[in-house]
Amino acid sequence: MKKFTFKLLITILVILINPDSVFAQVNDSNSVTSKDTILYQFNLSNNNEIYGIIIEETPRETTIKAQDGRIIIIPTFEILSKKPISQVIKVNGQLVFKNPHPSRYFYGPSALPMEKNELYINSVYFLTAQVQYGLTENFSFGFTTSFFLSPMALTAKYSIKLDEKNHIAFGGMGGSFSWLAPESYWGIGFASYTFGNSEANISATASALKTNFTESTSPLFNFAAHKRLGKNLSFMAEVYHIPELKFTIGGPFLRFYFNKTACWDFGLIFFKSESIFSYNDERNLRILPAFSYTFKFNQD
Repeated sequence: MKKFTFKLLITILVILINPDSVFAQVNDSNSVTSKDTILYQFNLSNNNEIYGIIIEETPRETTIKAQDGRIIIIPTFEILSKKPISQVIKVNGQLVFKNPHPSRYFYGPSALPMEKNELYINSVYFLTAQVQYGLTENFSFGFTTSFFLSPMALTAKYSIKLDEKNHIAFGGMGGSFSWLAPESYWGIGFASYTFGNSEANISATASALKTNFTESTSPLFNFAAHKRLGKNLSFMAEVYHIPELKFTIGGPFLRFYFNKTACWDFGLIFFKSESIFSYNDERNLRILPAFSYTFKFNQD
């Protein structure tokens, strides 16, 4: 088990060792005196983006020169927002929209906060349902269950920004198996640290797990990482370990962004437990395919 966990962690660190490589390029927009030299990102009502230099603006329409030299006329009613290039993110030299889901990995949270009034739903295997809402710029809460309404749990997270590259968060999850085991209860409290930004980061989390099935509180450790590879693709990995149960679970994942609201995660889950699979099983390891879907209701 230790060998498996070590290899997975090394893979995470090697692939995601340099979060700085995809940090947003921020320039002082006040130093630019003419909008004719500024490249803008236009967010349109059809969820597309267009990049270009403004040639003319009127109440009815905006005329821009696109990066490929084309002259494009955009009706004003189609423009949801526009941003100067200093606020746009570059990944490997490519202009991309901001990662719409930086506050979570395939399953677990990062220390990065949700945006205020952000609301999203997530489902794993289309068997679970999770709803999360950003009440403030630092605090978010949610509800998670399965489509069988068991288990059911409430979640909460409070994030603190230390500086541009460092965040910490504290939170928890608590619930029960509801109608399957009415007397059951369980809870997890956690403290998390994330280095990086929305496009590339590494997180470490320490948690305490308590259930009415065990007499003591069990420690739980989690390592996770994320790196944006392009406009529509990210690589992620996360691993969890419960020493008391000799249980390890985790895996690599790819996140596909179809637009600024929806994404799919696909990957493999490796899980290993001497306490569960020790009988007549030398490998003591199981591998399963995994996928999830996330939809964000509101966007920039």
